[in-house]
Amino acid sequence: MGQHPYITRFLKGALNKRPAPKPRYSHTWNVDVMIKHMISLGKNSTLSLKAISVKLVTLFALTCPERISALASLDLRHCSVLPEGVSFKLTVPRKTGSADKPAEAFFARFDQDKKLCPVECFRQYLKLSRNVRPVIPSSLPDNLFISFICPHKPVTSTMLGRWLRTFMSAAGIDSQIFKAHSVRGASTTAAANAFVPLSTIMSMADWSSASIFRTFYYKPLFNSDFATGVLSSQ
Repeated sequence: MGQHPYITRFLKGALNKRPAPKPRYSHTWNVDVMIKHMISLGKNSTLSLKAISVKLVTLFALTCPERISALASLDLRHCSVLPEGVSFKLTVPRKTGSADKPAEAFFARFDQDKKLCPVECFRQYLKLSRNVRPVIPSSLPDNLFISFICPHKPVTSTMLGRWLRTFMSAAGIDSQIFKAHSVRGASTTAAANAFVPLSTIMSMADWSSASIFRTFYYKPLFNSDFATGVLSSQ
């Protein structure tokens, strides 16, 4: 049936009408810009609840390329603080995961600089939010991320996306072009450029095929070498 002329013509027309999905971005932003801004904020102990909230979700998004929906569902009931970092069992299956094998999100310790360490930022966030967290029965979800304004309810993935875009804009990244989801592509591109094995990147991002990463997420930075060479040749 698939070889019938009418069927093949129909499918070609459908493909022309609805082309295959294309990558949203042709390039990405430099993670170093965001890291430098993060360092400029100073020690975690000097930050307000709002500042530490936005910083933590950004650090988590950078160091573990989970979807924003997964970050919004992080539950303190399923949190384990380990010598290597912080681990969360995800209560909601990943997009390509299976229900019979619960996934985990792991945020590694970074001892080289405490300002950039997800674990240190996580601990300071819990310290500042401890007194404003609503009392929740143990049988109900205890979301990690809560609003920094009253009544301090759990935040949605849409709100976390706004937090990320706020931080990106403050760091000098054009948030009108790059949305919150672009953090996933920027961080995995930076990891690939730093020679992190592709198998590790795919495992962290929950990608089953390397072509998904290459097609939709691995994006080069804009190269200014040509223009610099031309303009400096005077």
